[in-house]
Amino acid sequence: MAIYRGPGGPGDATADQANTAQLALTYANQAASSAAAAAVSAQSTIDFTSDLDVTVSSLPAGSTPTVSYNSTSVSMAFGIPDGTTGPMGPTGPQGSAGPTGPTGPTGSTGPSGPPGPTGSTGSPGPTGPTGPTGPTGPTGPSGSAATIAVGTTTTGPAGGSASVTNSGSSSAAVFDFTIPTGPTGPTGPTGPTGSAGTTGPTGSPGPTGPTGPTGPTGPTGATGPTGPGVPTGGTINQVLQKNSSTNYDTSWVTLSTGTSVNISNDTSTASDLYPTFLGATTGTASTIYTGNAKLLYKPSTGEFKSEALVAQNGIFVHSQTIDSSYTIPTGFNGMSIGPVTITSGTSITTDSGANWLVSPLGGNITTGKAIAMAIVFGG
Repeated sequence: MAIYRGPGGPGDATADQANTAQLALTYANQAASSAAAAAVSAQSTIDFTSDLDVTVSSLPAGSTPTVSYNSTSVSMAFGIPDGTTGPMGPTGPQGSAGPTGPTGPTGSTGPSGPPGPTGSTGSPGPTGPTGPTGPTGPTGPSGSAATIAVGTTTTGPAGGSASVTNSGSSSAAVFDFTIPTGPTGPTGPTGPTGSAGTTGPTGSPGPTGPTGPTGPTGPTGATGPTGPGVPTGGTINQVLQKNSSTNYDTSWVTLSTGTSVNISNDTSTASDLYPTFLGATTGTASTIYTGNAKLLYKPSTGEFKSEALVAQNGIFVHSQTIDSSYTIPTGFNGMSIGPVTITSGTSITTDSGANWLVSPLGGNITTGKAIAMAIVFGG
């Protein structure tokens, strides 16, 4: 029985609980062994894979495990306490801040107000009276007569403006003129064609100049090999085939015709199939052979059937571990070389009249089950 000693330190309530569970498991294993022994004594052969009925139920945490065996129904019932709840884990780190939302649209400008009214125009003031005429002044002395002279005349660019400037004084003016060039007049009519002149005599040829020296001749490049090109011959629908690794070793060949073949990984067909073989190990296979009824393969079980298996090196090899259930059918025998280990959940069955021999005699069979199982060697 568990004694509460308070939390912490060796031998506390948690440790007692674990010890109680371990002790209960030990008692359960002993009870299972006793039940198995009782079953073996009551029956000559028990296949615990199919005959034994095992049930498991959960008990409240801290309670005592239970196990019972019923030899009549060949069944075992286990009661396993639930484990205690572990402490709460630490609080996880705070998540990162979410992204900033998008900026809202800019508001539109409101309408302009109406213009204010125009102010009134002021009225004009009254015109004052005209003053009296003043007396006439005395006559001044007579001045010298003014002079005008022409200075420079400059031709300006076509299309420009004409100008006159006074380079003298107000009483002795000197006018300088700038006169733009007039526009080009239209082209006059073409004059009449003149009479054809007579051809003058041909002059004598001049002397021939001296011949220059001949330059040296450059070296001649090497001539590349001439390929034979595509071989002659061939008929319609033939193709050019490379016969070897030698350059230009080609010939015309006719492609073999036939239907396409779909390839699949078949693991479900339960009927016997015919393995195929090729008539060549390299190049192009022109013929495909089958094993006929002499060699058959069943994909669903992985079995090969042959009239005779011949080990050319004198050795037949098989695994020391049997991890797939198998039934030796009536009319057949099986054999294994020990030691052999049968994994948990795997069973070897022999039908009526079939036998399974494990050599050397005596078995050397190890099972992977927690409870020993009986193996029937004969049908």
